[in-house]
Amino acid sequence: MNIDIYTHFLPRSYARLIKETTSRVNADIVSVGSLEKMFPNLCELDTRLRHMDKHDTRIQVLTPLPVPVEDFLSDADRQTPQELARVANDSLAETIARRPDRFVGVALLPFCDTRSAVEEMERAVKQLGLKGAMIFTNIHGRPLDLAEFFPIYEKAIQLGVPLWMHPVSWNYFPWVRDYLLWQIFCWPFETTLAMARLVYGGVMERYSSLKWITHHSGGTVPFLVGRVSDIYDQEQEFAALYGYHGEARQEQNSETSRRPEDQFRMFYSDVALSGCSY
Repeated sequence: MNIDIYTHFLPRSYARLIKETTSRVNADIVSVGSLEKMFPNLCELDTRLRHMDKHDTRIQVLTPLPVPVEDFLSDADRQTPQELARVANDSLAETIARRPDRFVGVALLPFCDTRSAVEEMERAVKQLGLKGAMIFTNIHGRPLDLAEFFPIYEKAIQLGVPLWMHPVSWNYFPWVRDYLLWQIFCWPFETTLAMARLVYGGVMERYSSLKWITHHSGGTVPFLVGRVSDIYDQEQEFAALYGYHGEARQEQNSETSRRPEDQFRMFYSDVALSGCSY
């Protein structure tokens, strides 16, 4: 059977809560209302089912709107990130309950702090029956190999669920917003950087049983694996040239470590380079 492992869904109640109670404008999604109108499949289950039947898709994995809940909130808002995430996940679970034969879901986590993310993932999996959680390619600009995020990975392993990675924009330069460059090229680039931090930062080896699902065909990694291999083979020369002797890099050089290209093969990737019809 055909299974779409990475398709976004925006529950109406979550969309309504964002519109009615939050005040911060997100750079990627300026208007949730406009998004609902432009992409009806994003919110309407019946429309989505017809689309699935047309394309012989038996099951869809519904993943959240790929915007951190914190990005919708300002200091003046009464809602908290934890409350927004709970509404998003409760609404998703209610939607799936209408057609559990066709849909499974992935939790949206609040990343205001690691403890909140861990607690919501456990609630969403154990109480709501969701099959994993979404994590972004950076957490408010911080890379995913920082130790502060390890409890999230440990909880996912304990629950036996994967993590779905989704890119978020990070404005390296102000001009990446021109011509939609942030979406065309920066998202795959952001995915590549996040995967690289997990590999070179030792996370893939430390948590080798954790399954990662990446979007948009795994960024640019499949196309640049030759560079990964070549530079690894010349690491001593490059280290001497650039004066780099980081602990994480040294750990990668141990005899028991897998080569970086082998660790990159541990990721699961979908085959959708893009997709705006949801």
